[in-house]
Amino acid sequence: MEIEQVAEMARAVAALPKGERDFFDGMVADERARAADVARIAKLRAMSDLEVISAALDAGVALRHRAHRPGNTELEVNTHKAEAVLRDAGFVRTGGITLEQAFRAGFRSSAEGWNYEIKGEEAFARQAFKDEMASELARLTPGDGA
Repeated sequence: MEIEQVAEMARAVAALPKGERDFFDGMVADERARAADVARIAKLRAMSDLEVISAALDAGVALRHRAHRPGNTELEVNTHKAEAVLRDAGFVRTGGITLEQAFRAGFRSSAEGWNYEIKGEEAFARQAFKDEMASELARLTPGDGA
């Protein structure tokens, strides 16, 4: 579109009654917000995994000073904000698996948390551990070849 066409449309919108101008202003704001969101997601997807994790922590964790407790600072965690950053970055891509499901499966199949009884390297020596971990990975990443 030529710049003169845009200028002509701007003059036409400016000549509208206030209610109709406000409607068009809202449409423009919505389009700018959509474009900003697309750019934000593209930026997240271009980051390394460590950069994305840092961005998720920045979004979901804050230190808050509590005025009613002088000198006391508390950690405030918003897992929904952190999850949104990870999801937008593409960390959970297949099969409708939520991050909570992925976390639970990973913890359940991890060397630190498997059955709450076998710790560390000992778990890796057990075939049952290896089979359960392989099963969980196959369920969480269908068709990924992982």
